[in-house]
Amino acid sequence: MFWLTSLGYLLLLFVIFTGVKDPISKWFITFIGSYWCISIIISTFNLYDINDVSLRTYVYLLIDIISFLFGYFVYNSIKKIHKKNSANLGLIDVGSFYKNKKFKAILLVSFSVLSYLAITQYKIILLQNGLGRLKLDFFDLVFNNNSYLYFLYQFFISPFFHVILALQAYLVFQGKDKKYMIIFGLYILLFAFVGGKRSYFLTFFFYLVVSFFVSNTYLFKKVLVRNYFIKKGKYIFLIFGLVFGFMVFMTSLSGGIGGDENRIKTVSKGLSQQFIIYSIGPFRAFDIGLDNNYLRDSGGHLFGRATLGGGIDYYITALLKRVGINIKSARELTMNKLQQTPIKIGKNIDFNFAYTNAMYHYYDFGVFGIFIFPFLFGIFVRYVIYKLYIKRTFSLYILLSFLFFACIQMLQFWYFIGLYPIAFVFFLLYLSRKEFKSMKKFNIK
Repeated sequence: MFWLTSLGYLLLLFVIFTGVKDPISKWFITFIGSYWCISIIISTFNLYDINDVSLRTYVYLLIDIISFLFGYFVYNSIKKIHKKNSANLGLIDVGSFYKNKKFKAILLVSFSVLSYLAITQYKIILLQNGLGRLKLDFFDLVFNNNSYLYFLYQFFISPFFHVILALQAYLVFQGKDKKYMIIFGLYILLFAFVGGKRSYFLTFFFYLVVSFFVSNTYLFKKVLVRNYFIKKGKYIFLIFGLVFGFMVFMTSLSGGIGGDENRIKTVSKGLSQQFIIYSIGPFRAFDIGLDNNYLRDSGGHLFGRATLGGGIDYYITALLKRVGINIKSARELTMNKLQQTPIKIGKNIDFNFAYTNAMYHYYDFGVFGIFIFPFLFGIFVRYVIYKLYIKRTFSLYILLSFLFFACIQMLQFWYFIGLYPIAFVFFLLYLSRKEFKSMKKFNIK
């Protein structure tokens, strides 16, 4: 499997650099494809006494990757957009996006709610001297069983966090608005602090990667900067260091307020190990799910409900229950089991939740699901890139960044099982249409 994946990776790079013409599509699939292939290559070494993975599971994962790539390469209309024509189109107008009154009002409300939650959480940390129990009883402790406040956090503040990430990443490489950089930076810190999830800092880094590669294109500049990657590359390393530092700090809070030098060193080493385990551990979880016939436990194939369980299925079943039709949602049949059933993926290594995207597609149609859904997702991602070239709206740029993050996570878990991602995608597409109409109306070039 090591040699097969390595040769496949080299072939992928050859196809990318010979067949993909536009810069955004090229860097996007190079970065994503490299992470996927390298993860599988590293997985074959079974580091940290982690369990072996069956050949069947590796084959399914390769089908998963190849299907996405096939869909991505099939949608090749972007090659019709040439550099000359692209340079003559209007630039993405970011300032009007975040400086209008509606955005400021949303930002103020979100900031106020996050500040309240952060203060509440800090008091809890002081009382229990650490974040340990908070991660288990997040809703009970921080939200005090206030379902309305939790709804606001889940369906409004959480997706808005991704908007802020995209804006902050843009300002790092393009903007000179230091005031908003500080405001957005504080928002990111508050959001990451609430719940103590260090992964949110890493999420910002992925948004930064998107901004780094897209900033020096004709989407944002009439004239491209020479030696851009050399000049701006230092910011990537600097911010990655800051991100890692914040992650170390959040992890050290699990043991209480403050921390000595030895604990911080131990945490730093542990984070590096955890990143590898979380990258390759889902392959073992998927293997266990197949061996233990999780499909049978769910009641059989779900015909798309598992893959779309975080959006369409969840809301439809909720509405049906209100009219007296009691149908279990796909989340109850799949995700609840995956989250609440601890498994062993290696010597003294507990795991749950992350079973790769393929597990949910397998729930739906078996092996055929592992082919069809990544294929359609690959087409959609390339479609969004194409529309970004044509419409030049910041909403589509946010969507591109969001999809990049979802693709990074794809071989770990299916991000769209969450309650807001699918709705967020549709909202950004709708918002893009409004932006584009406004640009045409006011002749923004």
